[in-house]
Amino acid sequence: MQNKDSEKRKIMELVHGMFMKEGFHKITMDEIASELGISKKTIYKHFVSKSDLLDEVTGYFLSLFEEKISEILDEDIDVIAKFHKISEFNSEQLSKISEKWIKDVKNHAPEIWAKIEKFESHTIYSTMHRLIKQGKREKLIKNYPEKLIIAYDIAVARNLMNPEFIINNGTGLELILKFIFDVELNGLLTEKGKKLYKQRKIKKTPKKNDLNMIKKLILVLLMVFTIAGIASSQTVKSYTLEQAISEAYNNNSELVNARYDKMKADYKVTEAWNEGLIPTVDFSFTYGRYFKKPVINIFGQNFEIGLDNQSNATLQITEPIPILGTPVFQGIKIAEYYSNLTAENLFAVKNKIRTDVKKSFLNVLLLKEIVEVNASALKNSQDNLNVVELRYKNGTATEFDYLRAKVKVETLKPNVSQAENNFQLSKKALKNTMGMKHEDEIDVIGRLSYDSLEIYEMYEDELIKKISENNVTIRQLKINKLINEELVNVDRLNFLPKLYLYGQWQNSSNENDDRSFSAYRFNNAITAGIGLNWRFNFFTNSYKKKQSELEVKKNEETIIDVKQKLKIQSQGILLRIEEAKSRIKANYETIKLAERGYELANSSFKSGVVRQIDVLDAELLLTQSRLAYLNSIYDYMTAKSDLEQLLEK
Repeated sequence: MQNKDSEKRKIMELVHGMFMKEGFHKITMDEIASELGISKKTIYKHFVSKSDLLDEVTGYFLSLFEEKISEILDEDIDVIAKFHKISEFNSEQLSKISEKWIKDVKNHAPEIWAKIEKFESHTIYSTMHRLIKQGKREKLIKNYPEKLIIAYDIAVARNLMNPEFIINNGTGLELILKFIFDVELNGLLTEKGKKLYKQRKIKKTPKKNDLNMIKKLILVLLMVFTIAGIASSQTVKSYTLEQAISEAYNNNSELVNARYDKMKADYKVTEAWNEGLIPTVDFSFTYGRYFKKPVINIFGQNFEIGLDNQSNATLQITEPIPILGTPVFQGIKIAEYYSNLTAENLFAVKNKIRTDVKKSFLNVLLLKEIVEVNASALKNSQDNLNVVELRYKNGTATEFDYLRAKVKVETLKPNVSQAENNFQLSKKALKNTMGMKHEDEIDVIGRLSYDSLEIYEMYEDELIKKISENNVTIRQLKINKLINEELVNVDRLNFLPKLYLYGQWQNSSNENDDRSFSAYRFNNAITAGIGLNWRFNFFTNSYKKKQSELEVKKNEETIIDVKQKLKIQSQGILLRIEEAKSRIKANYETIKLAERGYELANSSFKSGVVRQIDVLDAELLLTQSRLAYLNSIYDYMTAKSDLEQLLEK
């Protein structure tokens, strides 16, 4: 067992280096086996798939990372030394990470990225908590609230460690790091801490203008500051669609109750079997005493009758005979049908939750992209304003052109704000659909996408037939019909006598007070036989039977009606899907034309060939075509979700 674990660990260590350098998406299991010099069979002995391998490798190295941080925190050194050690360790580890790996994890393994974020939220926050607590205890960090310190660090990391800021302002990375450590961090230290800090030396960062190194250092600082701050104030958890659905399954009260109903129905089946086929045992015991005995008068003289004490114990066993009018097996069938009905109801609730979450999730994706489109439109208008303003100052554009460009920018700003508000509201709606009660913010992973090659496994007629014949609603109605048919059989059996077997043991005693209890004389009696019970309510039974038969006919009629409605509903959804596909194709072509038109209008305007109004018209057309394209994809995806709900996918 130890050799097996050692082999697995060795594979993970070697694969980790490959993944960090080359990413994992395009690497095949054959390439991994060849690089490691082992067979694929050996890899599959420990990992069921490449995804499983990635998950195990990530978990293994996150645990090693946590152990190393814990070791540093447990060292008997001051907080400044610990902070430097942790920063150096983070830099050393993250310098091994390639851009390919980061992109692969974000784009192709969002669940792994979520796992890393969860690890960071837990581990890094606890690390910062311990560092700040120790620093205050050692009188090296000023006694500010922890949340305030971390929030300040977030602002610095986000604004200064930004590639655009570094490149656009020509500020050296070394200078920024020196500022962060010497000014921002120094400002948090006490006088004692400052003296100790001056004695430390911080490693110089390599390659001043290396953009990849900039990104890695950003990740380092985000791990130390940003994620810790978010975890301390408000956790933002990102969900894939399947994770959102899984969360909804865990939180939905209707689903919980449906599970309880299924459990109750299963117990009812067991009860029906026990009640119908296992004998019923009854035990009773009575004790009585005469405080004043009854008197009988004979020829003028009174005589007491009866004895002072009476006791009677009875044990009776009854077993119905499942023939004639005893509906034993019918009762069991009804219980089993009801159990099947609750199972279908449980499935229907899960199916509805899945569809509701899908639609809410898609709405968030749509509004997220609408925010981007509006932001892009605002940026284009701002760029146009900059050009017009410059030309206006040079005397080559009129004041009217300048004012029109400025008004356009100001008009678009509320659109961006409204789009952002709608996006935030959609995330709250998604939280509600997922059944999440806490106030933490959430985000979604993914984008609206359309696969033009996507096809269904069946033709349209087959899809409609499958939905109308085998949808969960139809299955539930059919089970209800079976239950009512069994109730008809039960009512029919009520016309017949019911037979049962019985056995009885009886123990009784009657004694006066002059005899001690140990001397009581007990009489035993045992009887067994067959019994018959026949209720002659033929008119009542007849009416009950007719009512049950009518319920069966109602079920049949409802099934026919629902089948027809499902056909119409599925036909309508398929039409929506085809219509959305047509719009997607048309809008996609329109976007290409609009982008080219905007590009030509913009360049022509700069050259003085066209007027500013032409640029604004081209920009408006581009924005409208992008929004129309997004809405057509959203309509397609929601229609597809409705179809999948009917197909129970």
